[in-house]
Amino acid sequence: MRRQQVEFMMKSLKNEAQDGLVVDLSTKILSLNANMTCLMVFGKKYMDQDLDGGIQSSSYKVEHLAATPNLGDFFPFLGVIDLEGLTRCLKDLSKEFDEFHEKIIDEHVQSHEQKQSKVSMNMSNLMNRSNPKTLFSPRIDTSATAIDWILTELLRHPHVMKKLQKELEEVVGLERMVKESELEKLKYLDIVVRMA
Repeated sequence: MRRQQVEFMMKSLKNEAQDGLVVDLSTKILSLNANMTCLMVFGKKYMDQDLDGGIQSSSYKVEHLAATPNLGDFFPFLGVIDLEGLTRCLKDLSKEFDEFHEKIIDEHVQSHEQKQSKVSMNMSNLMNRSNPKTLFSPRIDTSATAIDWILTELLRHPHVMKKLQKELEEVVGLERMVKESELEKLKYLDIVVRMA
C-alpha cells in the first residue's frame, strides 16, 4: 500500500514537473500521508475528494492557529473575550473535522448494514466508541511536518543533499524506488533523518 501511494505521488510530481508547473511539495506530502492513513484506518482513500479541498485547508489553518500567539495566554483575563477570534475559529474548524469524521462513520455503518460481517461490526463499534480524530489527525500532521522539515533542511544544505543523492545512486540506482530491505545499507540517509 505504501509503495503504491508513493509511486502515485512520484508520477504526479513527474507529470507536473514535465508540464512546467510549480509543485507545492508540502501539499503533496500531506496528501500522501493522509491517503496512507485513511487506507490504514478506514480502508479507503478519502483524501482525493475531501482533503485536497476543505479538510486539507482546515489542517493548515489548525497548524497556523496553533502557532499564532494568543493574547489570552499572556493575559488570562482577555481569554474570555476572544479578541482575536482564535477560539471561534478553532470551534469552526472542529466542526469541519467532526463532519468529515461523521461522514466516514456513516459510510462505514452503511457498508456494515449491507455486508453484515463480523469485522465490519467490530470496526463500527470501535469507530463509534472512540474519537476518530485520535486515529487520524495526529498521524498526518506529525509525519508530514517531519518530512517537510527534512526536505527543507536538505534544500538549505545542498552539500548534504548531494552526498545523500550520491549514496542513493550508488545503493539503489536512478531507475527505481528504495526498497525497505535496502534501508539498512543507506547509512547517510539514516543520519540525515535522525539529525533532522
